[in-house]
Amino acid sequence: MYKQRIARAFAGLPQADRLNRQILDYIINNNSAMTYMGSEKFCYECDCTDYQLEEFIRVAGFHDYSEMKAFVGQVINSADSETNYDSSMENMVERVVENLVSIEMGNMLDFKQNVDRKNVLRLVQDIISAPEVIILGTRASEPVISYAVYILNKIGVRATKLDSVNTNYFDHINNIDRSAMVIAVGFARYPKATVVAVNNLKRKGFKIASITDFVRSPLVNLSEYSIIVKSSSREFTDSYTSAMLLLNLIVVIIQKCNGEFVEKKLKEYDENAFCMDYYI
Repeated sequence: MYKQRIARAFAGLPQADRLNRQILDYIINNNSAMTYMGSEKFCYECDCTDYQLEEFIRVAGFHDYSEMKAFVGQVINSADSETNYDSSMENMVERVVENLVSIEMGNMLDFKQNVDRKNVLRLVQDIISAPEVIILGTRASEPVISYAVYILNKIGVRATKLDSVNTNYFDHINNIDRSAMVIAVGFARYPKATVVAVNNLKRKGFKIASITDFVRSPLVNLSEYSIIVKSSSREFTDSYTSAMLLLNLIVVIIQKCNGEFVEKKLKEYDENAFCMDYYI
């Protein structure tokens, strides 16, 4: 949607003919996502070096990466505002829908192609073997950990949610069985409280796996293993598509491995819901 405008904007820069084409193509095709990336993640996603990015920024005439991001953001925002009054809202909704769907399709395609099948199976086995699963995260990760606890308990896995900035973390930490499995969830920007909490659990000897969005996420070095899922989103928003796909993948595989037990738990779940007149 914004590709042509971004391309024209960079083509209008004084030294446009000297710009690194690989980096420029990445910006054009991932313009909304890059406005919420740090330079380190940009280099990883674009498959370029720090030096190449710095040279691109210099040739483009920007002072630093933040200034270049602001430039791309301004081009996007100006595109949103340049419509006739009569149809501006309809056009804006259409453009944003197209942009958001494009970003999420990219997340889903990346998940399909790159999700670490080996570590998914490893996490499934660890969840099945553990007496309890602790799901830890905060802020943008809250919807993910809430769904994880709900769906795991639904199929008979004892799962508990810990918010790393809430008092329930401090209140429960000493009562958690050391054989419990800890799954830490964190996406950029990574809340310090989550990193501190996971580091504390690691020192206490807990087995930790993480679900995160970047190989250099601070959670990776604190975990025995990690599952990386792409979570590109537009500007200040957050994407949960890949994380939710991963959780659904995990519980479906658990059902395949432990079918009779899961079917029994799902039947009990429905019976409880019926007895409590839970659904309309």
